[in-house]
Amino acid sequence: MSECMRSCFVLVALLIGFGAGGSAVADNRDISRMNWLAGMWNSEPNTAGDRYRYVYLPDFNGEILSVFMGVANGKTSGYELRTIKEQDGRIILHVFAFQPDLSPAEPVPLRPFKSLDETHINFTDMAVTRTGKNSMTVKLTYHSAGAADHTVSIDLKRTMIFAKP
Repeated sequence: MSECMRSCFVLVALLIGFGAGGSAVADNRDISRMNWLAGMWNSEPNTAGDRYRYVYLPDFNGEILSVFMGVANGKTSGYELRTIKEQDGRIILHVFAFQPDLSPAEPVPLRPFKSLDETHINFTDMAVTRTGKNSMTVKLTYHSAGAADHTVSIDLKRTMIFAKP
């Protein structure tokens, strides 16, 4: 098993051990409707050779936990710990970014929930579109002071599905 893969599994194992608080959302924004995200998703290398991996766990206690790993030029470029959960009556995507050495990276703004249907999950600056049973596209919009907004589109294939017990 590669060092990157071990790091990803260690992050998931640690996060599961922490447990989660909060309550489930009981309307049409019900977080459990996002459970189709559950599994490991990988991108093909883009034109620069960058690759991405997302791992989403099924909802637990009204939250979805996710980890992300980016690879650039054959080296890990960063990690993210993500939660989708209710906070103050709203669903929020929290992203905590880390450098390759696991030191904190620049803070990522909160991404409030916007909408949900059978094939789309939309947060501020992040849109997820289910393009097939085991495929999706993630569009992320980045804002930089003094520069035009930049949107990245990532096509992902699910390479592992978590089985129900």
